[in-house]
Amino acid sequence: MAQLDLTPAQQSLMKTLADHGRAELVDLDLDATLATMTGNPYIFPVPTLSGGEGVVGVRAFWCASVL
Repeated sequence: MAQLDLTPAQQSLMKTLADHGRAELVDLDLDATLATMTGNPYIFPVPTLSGGEGVVGVRAFWCASVL
């Protein structure tokens, strides 16, 4: 349901955020999660000094994290 006080761009952003959260946390679907990100995503958890950059790097980070 669209909120009437949001611009179309804000509504689109909220939909993308909801799609991302569902793909990552509910469906556990890495491909669908990556599809909601920019073309050059990155993740760098500071405490571990690990992470990845770009779709390939982020995918490698998450695949290694679940092992």
